[in-house]
Amino acid sequence: MKILTAAALIGCLLLSGCSEDTSASQSGGRIVVLCAFTPELEALLEKMDVNSIDLLCGRTCHIGVLGGKDAVLVESGISMINAAMMAQAVIMKYTPRALIFTGVAGGVNPDLNVSDIYVAAAWGLYQEQLYAREIPGGWDTSGLGEPFYYPNFNMIFPFNTYITSVVGEPDVEESVFWLPVDPGLLEAAESLVSTVILKRCNEKGECLDHAPIVVTGGKGASGTTFVDNESYCLYLSDYLAVNAVDMESAAVAQVARVNHVPFIAIRAMSDRAGIPANKREFSRFAGLAAENAATYLEMYLKSLP
Repeated sequence: MKILTAAALIGCLLLSGCSEDTSASQSGGRIVVLCAFTPELEALLEKMDVNSIDLLCGRTCHIGVLGGKDAVLVESGISMINAAMMAQAVIMKYTPRALIFTGVAGGVNPDLNVSDIYVAAAWGLYQEQLYAREIPGGWDTSGLGEPFYYPNFNMIFPFNTYITSVVGEPDVEESVFWLPVDPGLLEAAESLVSTVILKRCNEKGECLDHAPIVVTGGKGASGTTFVDNESYCLYLSDYLAVNAVDMESAAVAQVARVNHVPFIAIRAMSDRAGIPANKREFSRFAGLAAENAATYLEMYLKSLP
């Protein structure tokens, strides 16, 4: 089974390849919206007029109109590899004029509350890491042979990753940690900060003690780990200035950057990650967060040219 799964993954990537069409400046093409799991997809489908479907890498692509725009909506699956694989596949198949990842995320900045919408200005690949060898008095980081620009969390030292670009010299890599979203797409998100009304209560009638708001700017981070540790979340907030964490956005940001496709991520806080007193937040309010993310996304798409 593992061999078949790996073969399917490789086959999908080979069919996708890497786009040589620098579509960032094109006015044609659909907007592709990706989300990670089914409750997020269902909230978006309620707002979409679906005209047809495609199958791509074992996933259903819903084609139609969302927020008044021609769009393709796809559930990528949870975590970095699934998100990156689907991002590359949809870029090759649909040549989108923009790529948006949406859904829920965990709040790390204590100023972000449950069901707030967060639109980061950049996403970090924070789990490109060295787990350092312990030595008397500290940690040995010499094995990797590269500088570390960010403070460590015990044995964990984050470092940069290396990417190419279809508009750059072939095989010439750029060292990156933070991947900025498209400035124009971010500006559009900022214009809606004070105009969106978000829900406070879930379908069971359980209500938040605050009115959710929209927050833009700053940094989010993505990795393959589901983060539920208070000390680690404080480290991310205090030392990396991260506001929210998820398991997909930075992967899609990297694929979009390589392919020169405008990208933005729109996330609703399903919980405040790692805070013991808020252990049940995700189970109670993830659905509400997904619904608010879909509401904001619909308005966001309507605001785009």
